[in-house]
Amino acid sequence: MVKMTSELREIDIKAALAEFLISRSMLCDDAVLINEMVVGDYQRRVDFAVANGCLHAYEIKSDADNLSRIEGQVGTYLEYFDKVTVVTGRKYALQVLSKTPPEVEVLAFELKNGAVDFKRIRRGKRSDVTHKSSLIELLTRAQLVRFLAMKGEPGVSKLNRRAAEERVYQYPISQLREFVLGAVKNKYRASYESFLACRKVGETRDAVAEMTRFARTEPVKKDRVATTLVSCSDFEKRPNSIRLDLEGIRARYGDLPPNYPQFVIPRRC
Repeated sequence: MVKMTSELREIDIKAALAEFLISRSMLCDDAVLINEMVVGDYQRRVDFAVANGCLHAYEIKSDADNLSRIEGQVGTYLEYFDKVTVVTGRKYALQVLSKTPPEVEVLAFELKNGAVDFKRIRRGKRSDVTHKSSLIELLTRAQLVRFLAMKGEPGVSKLNRRAAEERVYQYPISQLREFVLGAVKNKYRASYESFLACRKVGETRDAVAEMTRFARTEPVKKDRVATTLVSCSDFEKRPNSIRLDLEGIRARYGDLPPNYPQFVIPRRC
């Protein structure tokens, strides 16, 4: 149980949700908890995901959030995850139910006696992803090449991403699903183990923060579109610069350091 003494921030809800999943034996055996998994060509970032026998996405909507993007977010997540759960405060529970399809699970949380309590208000259902293109998108070029090499295909090391995707697409969905689950677990296992080690000796909130820091040290893949954070005021004048919503970030994550970047510059790595 994670004790709370003030208004809930996203990291508080994440910590409580992690404990909830652990208490329900959803993070046992070979399961991996993933913090801020990016999907949809880096356009969507799911708050939590669990990779076990399937891929399960958890999107958090606190009372400080709004629901303007919920339909688009959930629609994207259903393309990549076998089950999607929206975790929301009771303020938005009814709206979430009306804005999401019946296969989406809804968990409502509230603060009771200093602890976050969760209640399932819609069970939802698991529906395994069967679109090969969605599964393939979760793999890096190196992983695509590894899959082909495991199948005994010759001369795959020099394939570009598109050529590798075309070859992988020819294999049965069952084989691709199994490989993708393993690849996702391997990619995030070190981050999850870091979370477990930190949780063992300290607060779950600190463990979630550690998992976030760990994930952000990963190198950017060269076959993806990345975003560079910049702090130089000169970038404000660039036509492709985007101003960050610092107030929104503070509302979700708390106080920011004084030198936190105000702009992002989209670039292709």
